[in-house]
Amino acid sequence: MGATVSTALTSCHKIVGNNDFHTEVVHGAEDGAVQPAIEDSPKLGLRIFSTPCSDSDGGSLCARFLNLGNEVIATELEKVSGWDGMRARCERSTKERAGVLYQSSMQSSAPPRMQWPDGYRFNASRRFWRTKLISQDGSGGFQEHSCMLVIASAPEDRTASNVELDLKDSVDVASYASRFNKQLSKQFGEGGGVPGVMVCAPVGCEVIKSSNQQFASPGEAVTIIPYPFPTISKYLFDGSEDFLEIPQAFFHHAAWLSNSNEFVCDLQGVEDDDGNVILVDPCVIRAPKATVGDLLGTLAPNVTQKENVPLAPTDNSERFDVLHPRCSQLCKAFDPHRRSANCKRHCGLNISCGLK
Repeated sequence: MGATVSTALTSCHKIVGNNDFHTEVVHGAEDGAVQPAIEDSPKLGLRIFSTPCSDSDGGSLCARFLNLGNEVIATELEKVSGWDGMRARCERSTKERAGVLYQSSMQSSAPPRMQWPDGYRFNASRRFWRTKLISQDGSGGFQEHSCMLVIASAPEDRTASNVELDLKDSVDVASYASRFNKQLSKQFGEGGGVPGVMVCAPVGCEVIKSSNQQFASPGEAVTIIPYPFPTISKYLFDGSEDFLEIPQAFFHHAAWLSNSNEFVCDLQGVEDDDGNVILVDPCVIRAPKATVGDLLGTLAPNVTQKENVPLAPTDNSERFDVLHPRCSQLCKAFDPHRRSANCKRHCGLNISCGLK
């Protein structure tokens, strides 16, 4: 870039002022009202080191200002109450590992919910901030963008390898979204205005300068997502959500394409004005690769599985049925052998949303 991060930070201070307060959305406040916090808002100088979603063939929404090697400034951080659902995956996983949900399910007649797997993507706590991102405009000036900053709560988790895990999930979901959208176009015609699924393309960033090293330190890795919307809806999380056709059919299509080796899960985001489902930070549950132990298991089928270890998607049809309790006509188009039932319409498709 034409200006160094130090120069940009100086300009950033001039833009936002030296007496800025860190603002935080108050739970229960009306329409995103904010109140000043005590300490100054952290300002981070970031260098983008990974942009894998740029090659997703139309399944992702990429921001033109988030290019590989670019240096940007993140400032004016806010906690958004409408984004609280972003923490649900880690919170649910933590409770499951503590046995809270398992014990409560044993005390009722309801079947136990599927457990989340172990691993960074499911267990590591993250913080989600709305930030004003300042980048160069190509003409010697600066431009501002509203984005999501994702940072692991524990400093030891703020590594480039962990961020790459975040990016890989979005890349894989965007690839499935591209193929799903092509399926819809094939089914309803190119000019039919059929909505689809898109993934907000995250980028991996290295912190190269920080005004508050208790918040983040140089050398740590964070994620920036071009998500300007004030709310997030859960479309597919644990099976308790309303059945909405586009995200449910997308989940089924991805499982069908992967032969149930991969499940796209925690589908969350917003529906845009054209009816497209815009996803943010989805995750993928992958079947583990076959090992010598698996081979031995086929030779000794009486060996029982370890307790409290979630089954792989290839063996866990129950997980599929919990997350996708019924199919619609969209599902029948690519997987005609699955059952159908009535379901709610979604995204303005001019079709019947289920077979009777």
